[in-house]
Amino acid sequence: MKSIRICSLFESSVTTIQRRVLLLTLILFISLSVNAQKSALYAINDPNQSGKVLLKWYSSEFLYNEGVNLYRKPSDGIVWEKVNKSPIFTSNDFSPTAVNYPDDDIRFLEEVILDSASSIAQLQETFLFVNVLFKSIQSKEYAEFLGIYFEDANAIEGKRYTYRVNKIKGDREFSIAESKPIVAGKFFPDHSIEEIDIYQEGQKLKFDWKMDEDRFYAVNIYKTEGANDTTYEQINDKPIIISEVQDSLGRFGYPTPKFSLDSLEEHQVYSFQVRGLGFFNEELASTEAFRFSFEDNVPPASPIGLVSEYDSLTVKLQWVNRYTEDVEGLRIYKSNNSEGPYQVVNEVLLDSTVNSFVDEAKINGSFYYKVATVDFSGNEGLSEYSFVKVPDVFPPATPTGLIIKSDTGRMHLTWNHNTESDLWGYLLFRTTSSNVEGDYLLLNTDPIDSNEYIQKLPINVKNDFFYKIVAVDTTYNRSGYSDFAKASLPDVLGPETPFIKNIRTINNKLVVEWVKNIDNDLKNYVLERRDTVSSEEYSVLSNALSRDQDSFTDSSAKEGIWYQYRLLAQDSAGNFSNPSAVAIASLPIKTSPIKISNLEVNHKKKKKINTLTWDIGSQEYVGIVVYRGASREALKPLSGMLKDQQFKDYNLGNGTKWHYQVRVFAESGDVSKSEVLTWKKN
Repeated sequence: MKSIRICSLFESSVTTIQRRVLLLTLILFISLSVNAQKSALYAINDPNQSGKVLLKWYSSEFLYNEGVNLYRKPSDGIVWEKVNKSPIFTSNDFSPTAVNYPDDDIRFLEEVILDSASSIAQLQETFLFVNVLFKSIQSKEYAEFLGIYFEDANAIEGKRYTYRVNKIKGDREFSIAESKPIVAGKFFPDHSIEEIDIYQEGQKLKFDWKMDEDRFYAVNIYKTEGANDTTYEQINDKPIIISEVQDSLGRFGYPTPKFSLDSLEEHQVYSFQVRGLGFFNEELASTEAFRFSFEDNVPPASPIGLVSEYDSLTVKLQWVNRYTEDVEGLRIYKSNNSEGPYQVVNEVLLDSTVNSFVDEAKINGSFYYKVATVDFSGNEGLSEYSFVKVPDVFPPATPTGLIIKSDTGRMHLTWNHNTESDLWGYLLFRTTSSNVEGDYLLLNTDPIDSNEYIQKLPINVKNDFFYKIVAVDTTYNRSGYSDFAKASLPDVLGPETPFIKNIRTINNKLVVEWVKNIDNDLKNYVLERRDTVSSEEYSVLSNALSRDQDSFTDSSAKEGIWYQYRLLAQDSAGNFSNPSAVAIASLPIKTSPIKISNLEVNHKKKKKINTLTWDIGSQEYVGIVVYRGASREALKPLSGMLKDQQFKDYNLGNGTKWHYQVRVFAESGDVSKSEVLTWKKN
């Protein structure tokens, strides 16, 4: 006989609080919601097809000492017609036929009601009341005894009625509940239970369905075996009654699953139907037949003692098999995480007698292995995992594609990213001047985890730089050096500021002279000029002055104009220095020499005076100076700056011979000289 597990309300270990909860659940079964009207009147056509309308009612009072009256009203009428001839109430003694009831519980439950008739509220607080409620649903005789059941034999077939039940209180009546409309006549089962779910877990078949307390209070399950058998047998001895249960957090809900069936035969085909039980213990319509093939899903005994060891990138596994009849072979699993997911290593099952296996790891890393015993139904018995760490002995690939873009004060290096999964990063090496292997220095101690790097440098650095990179993995294996890349910073600094030391007039031309710059990358000089009268901007006088020049002759300078000169130096990158300090010069105006004529000396012997006269006409001059000397070669100024064209020499002394010369100073700075005139004393 098959073993059946029923989730029942009747548990001896329930607490008082749980009993109250169960009682509330039962009231919910009969639509007595605490927050709604605490009563219900149910009406169905007799399942025995007698043509009667069966009526049953519930309320929080449960029993009515003065009885109740029943009324009906057709859907096309407005008058409520009384159905019962005399009030319906609980019997005050055993019914004559009670001793003949086939259900032994009825006699006991009749006594319970008779003993508690005066204190039904106290009875409702006990778990015994749950049995009273269920018996009132399952037994028409017990419901009649309680005074909550009636059969209307006078309903007209085909007519639609609504029923009402009123409780009697003295000489008045109070409505308890009204039924849903019903068409009197033939009984048709209510529609079936919904959302049936049947599934296998291990060697048990689990059943679940949607609860609907307004339509049914319990279920029956039916089964047939074989693909062609259509004879269904009920598998539960008593109705399967499900109530809400309380979890560890105090929340209420229905259990899942609601029914379990075990001891089924493997590879056998079964069909199941589920039927609900209404509040007259009538069955609802049967669900469709659910066909189910019960499979073998019990795993075989798993291997034990799994150990693993590595040699280079090879992992050897060993284990101990446990004997099981239903074994097809062995399967090896591997993962990088103890929790999985695990991947199958061997596509073809190993023989069930094999107890070792060699796996080519191919890459380094940490691996978790399991061995599974596989039966002919595909069930697997998995061993505990074995951990092995395969060290990395292979370096990353040599980086490629190193390029450098230089900018002001920085080098921007990029390269192709390596694809190794265990890549840690890159190390950068640099040298200057030339690509010599031993001269490279490491730039970073921690590997860079991207494929670009920016190095900042002083903007005045003008060396060539050579770079190489090396890839490093997480186990410190290094790749070879990449090809080197060469770059230099752009020259953005101009030469030192030049210095103009002098401007001279040579052959009626201005010659600008400067001190040479010492910059190594000096290319040339640029000389600029402007005149102080007609120009506010400098113009280039020459931009082709070589780095070796230190002077320039300005052949375009005009007489009498004052010029400002400044000098700039330019390097090989095209950068200019700051302009030099401004130097100012002017080319004198060229004039005709002043002609001195008719130089004469008149001597007055008595007075010892020589009077010199000469003629220079009307030419403009600054002044005239008379020179005298004892010889022609030793002439010295005798007078101050004269304006007149004569001079008297009062200081002849004892000399008997003097040499005279007149010199005229022009505006241009030119000096005109007369002939030397010799005077002798007579």
